[in-house]
Amino acid sequence: MNNLKSVTPEPINLIDEENDDLEVVLNKNNGSDEITGIHKVIVSDYNIIENEIVVWKLTVVLLRRRENIEKKLELYKYKRFSDFKTLRDKIIADNKKKDVPLKFNLPELPPSVPWYNKWQYVSYNLNPNWLNKRQQGLEYFINYIICDSRILKQNKEIIYEFLNL
Repeated sequence: MNNLKSVTPEPINLIDEENDDLEVVLNKNNGSDEITGIHKVIVSDYNIIENEIVVWKLTVVLLRRRENIEKKLELYKYKRFSDFKTLRDKIIADNKKKDVPLKFNLPELPPSVPWYNKWQYVSYNLNPNWLNKRQQGLEYFINYIICDSRILKQNKEIIYEFLNL
């Protein structure tokens, strides 16, 4: 019995999966915990405010690496169609200011309410079929710009500002 040696157990590392505070993640830069990129943006639900204004729910899926384990972190943002239009306009304007502008095809946004239907704006803009097509177009647009590395690299500040990152 004297031949047995006592072996100290390996320490257990506990990871708090419930506490995903984005500010802590973005500001902590010691190499063990970092945001590695935007995985995708989902434009899902919408809220109608005062039976007139549509606000879209964006789910921003970030890739987070913690001690060699990659995990997805979801953030929720709310944007109007006009916010997407402003983002697109800023990207185009910023590209024109560059010494060597990039040549890229930025996708169009879904169309606005046609001028001849402006008098029916509320009923036209709140039509479920119209909203479904708009949702698909907005999701395509935002994912296109985050997946095109040239656009994302050149316009990172503008895109991150739009996503409030």
